[in-house]
Amino acid sequence: MISRIENGLVSPSIGTLAALADALEVHIVSLFREAETDHTDFTLVRHGEGLKSTRITEDHQHEYINLAMHARKDLRFQARRVTLLREGGPPPTYVGHGVVFVQVLEGEAVYRYGQQRLTLRAGDSISVDAELNHGFVDVLTPEFSFLTVQAERP
Repeated sequence: MISRIENGLVSPSIGTLAALADALEVHIVSLFREAETDHTDFTLVRHGEGLKSTRITEDHQHEYINLAMHARKDLRFQARRVTLLREGGPPPTYVGHGVVFVQVLEGEAVYRYGQQRLTLRAGDSISVDAELNHGFVDVLTPEFSFLTVQAERP
């Protein structure tokens, strides 16, 4: 039957596809993904390296380091190390697509997610749906740094 499916001689039923996926120990959707690609990418950033950038808004400025960025036809992924200064003015808030993960590295700040305000400290992490207004609104220590990862469909 598998040979007949592979050669396009038959169209399998959902039940047959489910049984095949179960036997292969994969999700059924995996049977429909491309099995090959003509390229793959990886990003290696050594300690202390990365693409340094500055974000400037009307009354705020902060530094960040791009650590990874990947773009496939089904997914975009970005990872950054961000440093906010208490004296840098109010940080911007965002609305976007996909999901955002934040891991606090140093300091303390207030994070807004929709109507909620959450105080985050070193070691804390949060994961949010990016479609709701989110971002740090108040830096409580002189310096605050965190890792942020965002993934979304293009």
